[in-house]
Amino acid sequence: MKRADLIRDLRQRADRLGVPFVLLRHGGRHDVFLFGGQRIEIPRHREVREMLARAIIRACDDGKD
Repeated sequence: MKRADLIRDLRQRADRLGVPFVLLRHGGRHDVFLFGGQRIEIPRHREVREMLARAIIRACDDGKD
């Protein structure tokens, strides 16, 4: 999955749930986002492996409170 598509999907999920989705900081290998009250790390690669993208989305869905 493309990184931009993953971030767009997470931003849309946050909008639907009414939680903030904010970039906290840029890292060397990962960017750190805040999804609601949960910290999410997304690799800074153009392509994110499909299994990892699903795990990130699942973690956001689990922490939606």
